[in-house]
Amino acid sequence: MLIGVPKEIKIREGRVGLTPQAVAILIEKGHKVFVEANAGVLSGFGDADYEKAGALIVPKEIAWGADIVVKVKEPLVSEYDFMQYGQIVYTFFHFPDNPELKKVVREKGVLAMPYENIEVAVGNKILRPILAAMSRVAAEIAVDVGAHYLRNPNGGSGILLQDAISVVIGYRGIAGDRAFGRLHLRTHNYGGLVIGFDRDEKVVMGLDLAGWLKQADLVICCAAKRNTAAPKIITRGMVKTMRPGSVIIDIAIDEGGCCETSIKKTTHEDPIFVEEGVIHYCVANMPGAVPRSSTPALVQASLPFLLEIASKGWGRVLEENPVLKNAAQF
Repeated sequence: MLIGVPKEIKIREGRVGLTPQAVAILIEKGHKVFVEANAGVLSGFGDADYEKAGALIVPKEIAWGADIVVKVKEPLVSEYDFMQYGQIVYTFFHFPDNPELKKVVREKGVLAMPYENIEVAVGNKILRPILAAMSRVAAEIAVDVGAHYLRNPNGGSGILLQDAISVVIGYRGIAGDRAFGRLHLRTHNYGGLVIGFDRDEKVVMGLDLAGWLKQADLVICCAAKRNTAAPKIITRGMVKTMRPGSVIIDIAIDEGGCCETSIKKTTHEDPIFVEEGVIHYCVANMPGAVPRSSTPALVQASLPFLLEIASKGWGRVLEENPVLKNAAQF
C-alpha cells in the first residue's frame, strides 16, 4: 500500500507519524511511503533521513493522497478537504470531544482508525498501548509543569513540589500512576504529600476529595473513560475553595477534561488561564513539547498495528483482528 505522512500543523506539535526506522520496515514489507517535506524535523529527523530509509519527500497534498495516512493529532479544519472516501486515516481522533470531526469523517466515508480506540488484553487488564505511551509522557511533563507554575514569578503560590500537597485524580491509570510515582520521588523524605484518588474513590486518609482540594497546591487530572468524554470529577465549587495560586493540570483535556473549570483547551504558546484564582494548564497535545522522546515512543506502539493494516487491507484486517475491528470507526 501507499502510506502518507503529513506534517503536523497543530500549534507547537513536534511529533511525526513515522520514524525513518519505521519507514524502512514498511518499505521492506513492500509498501511505498510518502513523507511531507520537513515533517520530522522537530522530532530530530531530516528529509535526508527519510530518503535514506526509502521514502519519497513530497508536498502536503501528495502525502494526503495516500491509501493510508499516518498522523499524530486529529485532522484540523484546514485538513478536512484532504481526506478522501475510502482512505484509511490512522491517528488520534478524540471523537467524544470533537463531534464536528466525527461528522466530517462519516460524511466523507473516511475509514478512521483512532489510536485511542485500540485496546488489547494484558492479563486481566485492558490496555490502550498507543494512548498509554503518550499518557506516560504527558504525566512526566505534568510534574515538571506543576513545579514551574507553583513558583511566584509564574503566578503560583510559591512552594517547591517537595513541600507541596499534590493530588492525582485517576492515579490507578497509566498517566496517573506515572504522575503519582514522579511526585512521590520529589516529595519523599521532605515535607510534601501526594494523595491519589481513583475515579470512584470517595475518601483517602480520612478526607474526601473536596477536603483534600482545600489543602492542595497541585492537582493533576488523569481520569478518563473508554470511548466517551472524561468524567467531571472536580466541580467548580471545589475549585473555589482552593488556595489562590494553586495549579490544576488537566491531562484529560483531550476528552473534555475532568474538571468543570477546565473550560477550554490551551496551546504550548498560551498554555494557562486562571479560573476561580487557580492556574489551569489544559494543553491538548502535551507530548508534542518533547517530540524527540515522544515520537519514538508513539511509533513503537503504533507500528505493529499499521503493518497489519497495510498488509491485509481494511476489510480483511477487520475480519481477522477483533482488536482493530473494535477500534475502527465508519
